[in-house]
Amino acid sequence: MGASNHLFKIVRIPKKHREIYKAKADIILEVLARLKYQAINVGEYDLGFGINYLLKKQKALRLPFISANLVDERGTRFFEPSKLIAMSGLKIGVVGIMKSHLKKGRIPGGKRLNVLNPVKIVKREATKLRKKGADVIIVLTDMCEMKSRILTKRELPIDVIISSCRRNRISLPAIQNEKVILHLKRYGENVGCLRIRKLAKNAAEKKVVTGGATAVINGFFYRNTVIPLGHLIKDNKDIAKLVDAFAKKYPYAR
Repeated sequence: MGASNHLFKIVRIPKKHREIYKAKADIILEVLARLKYQAINVGEYDLGFGINYLLKKQKALRLPFISANLVDERGTRFFEPSKLIAMSGLKIGVVGIMKSHLKKGRIPGGKRLNVLNPVKIVKREATKLRKKGADVIIVLTDMCEMKSRILTKRELPIDVIISSCRRNRISLPAIQNEKVILHLKRYGENVGCLRIRKLAKNAAEKKVVTGGATAVINGFFYRNTVIPLGHLIKDNKDIAKLVDAFAKKYPYAR
C-alpha cells in the first residue's frame, strides 16, 4: 500500500523541468504497477500534472488509486474511496484521505477539484467497511503528524493511520487513543512492513503495550519495521533498467 505523495516534491511543476518530471513520474507509476500495490492513496504532491494525468495512468497501468474525499465540482469522486483486502486470514479495510487544504492554483485544472471534510469522510467509509466485516481499518493519508493525530481524537472506527508528509518526523509508531500512527519517509528511501496478528482469545489481555515498534491494542498485535533500501537490498533487474535508462538520459536529475 502507498500512503500518497509518490510522484513529486512540489505541486507546481516549472515548465523548463516538465519533461524530466514527467519521465520520472512515468517510471514511478510503472514501478508501482509492477510491484502489485493493492491500494495507492492520492496526495496533493501527486497532482503536479493534474487529475487527468493520474486517470490516464490508472487506466493504462491498472493502478489501484483510492481517494475518499477528492471530488470534482459536482461532488463526484475520481477514484474508489476505499478497499477491503483479504490478507493472512484478516480482512483489512483501507481508506484513502487527502488533507483538506489543497493548493488549487498550482495544480493544472485545479479549479475543478474539491476536498471534502476528512474526518466526516473517514467516519463514513470506515463504518461501511466495518459492516462489510473489516477486522482492521487503515487510513492512508498525506496529512501531517498533527493533523493525523486529530483523527485519533474523534470516535472513529479506525485502527491505523499511515501518513506521508515531508514535515513528519515520526521514527517509531506513535500510539494515541488506542490507534497506531505510522510515517514512512518519502522519496523511496525506505520500505515499511507492518505485521498485524489477531491474538487468541485466551491470550493475555492488555489494552496498550508499547516498546520499540510493537503494540498490542484491542486484541491485535502490531509490529512495524522500516527497511532502508540501501546497497544490501538487491535491485530488481527490470526496474533497475528503467532507472538506469532515466539516469543516462537525465544525468543531472534528482
